[in-house]
Parts: sequence; C-alpha cells; structure tokens
Amino acid sequence: MPPPDVGPAFRAVVLSGAYERVHHALVLAATAAALGRPTALFFTMSGCTTVTRDTDGTPGWHRLTPTPSHPSAAAEDAALKARGVADLETLLTSVVALGGAVLVCEAGLPEGSWGGRASPALKKTRKGWGGAASPDPSLRGAL
Repeated sequence: MPPPDVGPAFRAVVLSGAYERVHHALVLAATAAALGRPTALFFTMSGCTTVTRDTDGTPGWHRLTPTPSHPSAAAEDAALKARGVADLETLLTSVVALGGAVLVCEAGLPEGSWGGRASPALKKTRKGWGGAASPDPSLRGAL
C-alpha cells in the first residue's frame, strides 16, 4: 500500500534579516514538517544570520532586525514566548528534529562569521554543518 499523501513539499528561501519574516518562515516550516511534509529551508543573504552564532556564543539571530515595537530581536522573541508562541530556536530545532532540511548559502555569510559556529538550535540536533555550493569539504552536506 502506498504511503498516504501528506501534501506538497514546503520549500522556502529565507533571505531577510527581519525577525518577523524569519520567525514566520520557521512557523510555516515547522508546521509543514509536523504534518509530515518534506520540508527544506535555504538560508541566504541576511537570513544567514539566523543560523550562525557570534564568537562569544550569542545566537546570530539576536542581530536580526526587530519590529518597531521591540528594542531587539531577543526582546521580540521573549515577548512572543510569553504569549505562548514558539520562540525562534524552538522552531528551528523542531524543523530539524522533524526531518526538515536546513541549507545555508556560504556566499551569504559575512566573512568570518561561520568558522564552524552554527546556531545552538541546530547544534543540539545535528552533527554536521553544510553550505550550498561550498568548496570546503568540512561544510558540505545537509545540516
């Protein structure tokens, strides 16, 4: 018997550096993955900030641009969490844990920002890091 139809695959290019846009992309991806749909997120340009971390260990997504009503992306994330909405790291971790693919465009990363420092949300759930079209063998493969 063929597997049940789970609906169309969900694919998104995350290229914005705006917290609300990244959060909404992750909400949609986590929902699709939870429904069993094949899911993939491709982070590029300013969206790459989401899946990196600073040298001091601070998640890169803290540098995303918040909406005008919040002083920082971290404050916006905390406000959503206080309202019972999944925070950004929970969503990112869920996408990966549910089998979603997370791809990162190495060309979209600011120079020196990668260095093997992936987001803690990804590090908790995956062992390897990847970069689309990466010439560096240590960065090849799906996250």
